[in-house]
Amino acid sequence: MSGAEDFAASPRTAYAFMQDLAKRWLAHDGLWFQAVEGEFGMAAAIEMDAAAWDRFTVLEAGRIRRFFGLPENGGLSALREALSLRLYRFVNEQETEAAAPDRIVFRMRDCRVQAARKRKNLPDFPCRPVGLVEYAGFARAVDDRVTTRCVVCPPDEHPAEYFCAWEFTLAGCREDSRPVVDPLPPVLEEPERARALAGDLAKRWLAHDGLWFQAIEGKYGLETAVRLDQAVWEKFTVLEAGRIRRLLQLPPDGGLPALRKALPLRLDYLADRKEIVEADSGRMVLRTDSCRVQAARRRKNMPFLPCQAVGLIQYGGFARAVDPRIRTRRLTGPPDETVRCAWEFSLPG
Repeated sequence: MSGAEDFAASPRTAYAFMQDLAKRWLAHDGLWFQAVEGEFGMAAAIEMDAAAWDRFTVLEAGRIRRFFGLPENGGLSALREALSLRLYRFVNEQETEAAAPDRIVFRMRDCRVQAARKRKNLPDFPCRPVGLVEYAGFARAVDDRVTTRCVVCPPDEHPAEYFCAWEFTLAGCREDSRPVVDPLPPVLEEPERARALAGDLAKRWLAHDGLWFQAIEGKYGLETAVRLDQAVWEKFTVLEAGRIRRLLQLPPDGGLPALRKALPLRLDYLADRKEIVEADSGRMVLRTDSCRVQAARRRKNMPFLPCQAVGLIQYGGFARAVDPRIRTRRLTGPPDETVRCAWEFSLPG
C-alpha cells in the first residue's frame, strides 16, 4: 500500500486496512483502561469501561444499521448481520449459528485481548461484566425484542474452542439452522463504499474515545480526564505512527513527504474533515475545518475542550515517530473561539 486511496483497490487490501483500523481502536481502548487502572485500580477501570460501553454499543449498532440499511426490529437475521459488522469483527475470529428456530448463539473463537494474555501466561481478563452491558445493549439496539444470555465468559471456565459465547432469543422468530462464520462484508468489493466504511469505523473509534473521556470526566472531573487523555495519547500516537509506517513501508527518515503520506491514514484524519497544505519545501500545514468533538460540545452549550496540550502530544509525537527531525507548532485552535485548528510541521535544513 502506497497511500490513502490505495487501500480500497481490492477486497483483500480493503479488509487488511479495516483490520488495521480496528486494531488501533482496540489498542486505544486498552490504553484508556490501563490509564484508569494505573490511577484508580482494576475495579474503577472496569466501571469506566462498562460506562463507556453502555453508550458505545448502542451507538455502534445505530451506525451499522444506518450504514448498511438494516431494518428496525429486523429480528435475529439483522442481529447476525450487525454482529458481523462491528469493529470487533475485524480483529477477532467469531461465528454465529442458529441453535433453535428462535435462538442464535454467538461465539468469540479467538479474542485478541485474551490470546495476548494467554501468550504471557496471564489469566483471562474478567470481561463478563462489560460483556453483559456490551452484548445485551447491542442486541436491543438492533431489535428491542431480543433477550440476551451469557453462556460463558471469563472469568468463567470456557472450552478451548472459544473464549465466550452469548445466546440471543426472539420468541416467534424463525432462523436458518446452519452454522455461519461471518463472511467478509460485501461492501469491501466496492471501492467507494469501502472508503466510506473506513470513515465510519474511524467515527466509531472517535465516539468510543470520547465516551471514555466523558465517563472519567463525570466520575473524577475534567482535570483528571484531560490528564489521563494526555497519558493515553503519549502512547497511542507513537503506536499509530508505527502501524502506519509499516503499512506504507515508510523509511525512518522520510521527512515531510513521509509525513504527508502517513497523516491521511490516521484515525482522526479519517473521522474529521482535514486538509494538508504544503506551505513550501520546508513546511507543511494540517488544517481541521470542523472538529467533531468541539462541534458536539458547542451544540450542547459546553465550553471548548482544552485540547492544545494533548494536540501537541498527539501531532508532535506522531510527526517525531515518522521522522524524529520533524518539528511541530500549533497555529490555531481551541481555546480560541473556533472549532478549527491548524498545525505546522517543519524540517530544519
